[in-house]
Amino acid sequence: MKQNQLRERIDLGGDWKFRINGGDYTTRTVPGSYFCSGKSEYLREFKLSVPAGKRVILTTEGINYKGDLYINGHLLGSPLPYCHYSFDITEYLEESNKLQVFVEDITAPYGPVDGWCCYGGIIRAIYLEICSETFISEIWFRQSLSEGFTRADASVELTCDGSLDGITARVELLDGGEVVASSKGAAEKLAFSLVSPKLWTPNTPNLYDLRVLLVKNGAPIDEYTMKVGFRELKMDSKKFYLNGEPFFFVGICRHDLGSLEQGQTLPDADIERDLRMIKELGANFVRLVHYPHDKRVVEMADRLGLFISEESGLWWSDMSNPTISEGAIEVLSRTIHRDRSHACVAFWMSFNECIFTQEFLNASVETTRRLDPDRYVSGANCMCAEMTIEMFDKANIDFYTFHPYGPGVYHVTRGSQNKTPGPQTLDNVFKSFVGKPLILSEWGGWHVTDNPACFTKFCNKMKAARDKDMLAGMFYWAFADMYEFNRDSDCCVDGIQNEGLVTVDRKPKINYYAYQKFIRELNTKPTAPSEMIVHTTAATNVLNSEAIALEYPDCEEQKEAWRLATEDSKASRGIFYHRKYRRIAKGPRLPESASSIGNLKFNSLKKPVVISENFPSYTVNTEVTGDKLVVLGNALYCLGQPIYGEFGEVCANMTLRYSDGSEQIVPLRNGIELLTVVTTYAASVINPMSPALTNAVTFSYDKNYENYRIYTLSVALKKDTALTSVTIESAMPERALLLYGMSVAK
Repeated sequence: MKQNQLRERIDLGGDWKFRINGGDYTTRTVPGSYFCSGKSEYLREFKLSVPAGKRVILTTEGINYKGDLYINGHLLGSPLPYCHYSFDITEYLEESNKLQVFVEDITAPYGPVDGWCCYGGIIRAIYLEICSETFISEIWFRQSLSEGFTRADASVELTCDGSLDGITARVELLDGGEVVASSKGAAEKLAFSLVSPKLWTPNTPNLYDLRVLLVKNGAPIDEYTMKVGFRELKMDSKKFYLNGEPFFFVGICRHDLGSLEQGQTLPDADIERDLRMIKELGANFVRLVHYPHDKRVVEMADRLGLFISEESGLWWSDMSNPTISEGAIEVLSRTIHRDRSHACVAFWMSFNECIFTQEFLNASVETTRRLDPDRYVSGANCMCAEMTIEMFDKANIDFYTFHPYGPGVYHVTRGSQNKTPGPQTLDNVFKSFVGKPLILSEWGGWHVTDNPACFTKFCNKMKAARDKDMLAGMFYWAFADMYEFNRDSDCCVDGIQNEGLVTVDRKPKINYYAYQKFIRELNTKPTAPSEMIVHTTAATNVLNSEAIALEYPDCEEQKEAWRLATEDSKASRGIFYHRKYRRIAKGPRLPESASSIGNLKFNSLKKPVVISENFPSYTVNTEVTGDKLVVLGNALYCLGQPIYGEFGEVCANMTLRYSDGSEQIVPLRNGIELLTVVTTYAASVINPMSPALTNAVTFSYDKNYENYRIYTLSVALKKDTALTSVTIESAMPERALLLYGMSVAK
């Protein structure tokens, strides 16, 4: 909410009196973060003349970790940490006023945890507002988009304090100062629509100004304004969609912490610097860990275009303790009330790295859905897959999360409470969570710090999982180094946890640039590799030709034939799958169609027909005459000469049928009419050669793993007789023959 002319705000920040355990007063700056010292008292004295018909509201945005607030000896309440609280103090005010805040930090029931350097004090803004007798204490902006996103329907639910007799409300939506939608009515809920809304995305963070007015006797008596945006975030069982388009969350975990002296009280410039550095990474998401951040962070994320999540302050906390679990629900509830109208909030995280109980999960989901049914809810989780899936599903949590820390992609944790000894591969993590989207809500840490090679391997694995719809998001731990005094030297040096992409004073480290490069490439639409060479010698002495159209058999048998051929070539005989590092990511599919080779016209398939056990024969019907049939492919995937099988063994037969009823059978023999499709063997380049084949197309996707070549075979045709069909039938089903195209030369 912004300051306006109908309210007067009085900032209570500045020098306060401060003392420990009834000792002498000293001076302390408020707001400010201070090392925890037990129990203390903050005192601010002020004079205030309140106009008739006005009310005075005291608001605090964050006291750590428990604060008992008194005005002139009257207890107002006892705020929990990090949260927005407001109190009407009108009836307690005198000519001279004494505001006391008794702060408890170390021993507070919902107090410090040991995952970061915690601070006590009045850490965020505290202020007075002089309002009308009836004023708006909260609004809830909700919006939905029509199919096609050509229309937005919005509502504003008002929570007002005071009598509503004779009071109406008016809402205005402004774009660049111009009112583009409006509504008026009872001061409870107003609705309006907008045609062709400008949508909010991380790339285009379009915001509107929302102004809500209370009106009495034709004149406004209170005003509430904020920035709002229109966007639709949905998910299916695998991934998220933003405004109808697939959306992958790629981001980072950020603490609301600065230098040792700043703690959790940061100036506007430092907040903006952090979020701009994250934006410059190319990230589209910031996980605000592990407690509610200053509301200025949320407002800045709206403006810059960064999705966020928020959480309740738990870290390896005892959820079976009612004080802890109820405190977490209260903090989460207040955070939802504060921020649920913001476009940048993607979802809520009810906990971080705790051995959760079913009761807490159920309560957090019920609370979140009741307070904000428009958003998803999960938790930042490091428990094993079995426990996570069972208990998340019972609570109807929307998506899975996991923290795969480890020294490499083949050696990450199985999660806490697991019953299987030893590590697992990162690929196994992806395979373990199915049925709901999976987000890696933390990854990285000290294992990859200052090790861009290891860092990038994790990134590439996650990209591959994204491409297979097995991963919906990845949040690196962490944005910045921070102070922490209870870990060993693997990740902490001189009290600084050094797992950040930037230092405490925000100097980028080597992995900042590695992540930036990865995100840039992740968001770049892949293009066909340039490593494709067409050998025109395959068309020597061909003056004219006619392509024979091949129809790709889009059936389950053909899909299974391709899958089995790929798996067989990778692993079953240990020839191409060297140790565990070699892979087949693309397979021998052409980067682009070989439409012609010299004067030979093909219009070839990019993904070839596989003729093998699951798809034993393939027939092409045609009606063409010519001198010779040229077949494009004539390769085995990958088990052929010169590296596998017996020379001359018949792997398939090709039958040519003519219009006069005659047939011509051509055997396809290993090493003569067929060769292996690969041109690398183990660590070496090889040159498959045959007396009957001519090199046609050489192509490569990754010179470390995938280098291929296909060939042409020429077969003389019966003169002056139309060729009516060509059938290729497997004679050795365990071999997979590849067919890309056919042409008749004349």
